[in-house]
Amino acid sequence: MMGRCDCHMHMVLDGYDWRAAIARHSQRPDDSFIHRILAQYQSDGYTYLRDGGDRWGAGSRARELAADYGIRYRTPLANLCHSGHYGAFIGVKYENLREYADLVRKHRSEGADF
Repeated sequence: MMGRCDCHMHMVLDGYDWRAAIARHSQRPDDSFIHRILAQYQSDGYTYLRDGGDRWGAGSRARELAADYGIRYRTPLANLCHSGHYGAFIGVKYENLREYADLVRKHRSEGADF
C-alpha cells in the first residue's frame, strides 16, 4: 500500500490560534510539538510533506526529524513575502526584486528544498 503524500502545510500554524502558534516557536522550534505533529501525519499514513516555511526554523527542524517517522519533508526554510503583503507575519520580508533574489540565493545556499 502506498502512503498518502504531498500534503502542503506549515509546521508553525496549527489551525486554531495563529498568534499562539507563532509564540510556540518564537524562541526556538518547539520539538515536542513538532514530534507530535509528525507522529500524527505518520499515523494518518503520510509519507511526503511540503512545508510552507517560517522564519523561526520550525519547518527546518521538522525536516531534520521527519525521517524518523518515515516522512520525506521538504521546506523552503522560510517563505518570502513582499513587505505589506500577505504572509509577512510568518515569512521573511523583502522590499524589492534585488532583495528577493538575494534571499533566494541565501536560502538555496542554506539548503532550501524549493
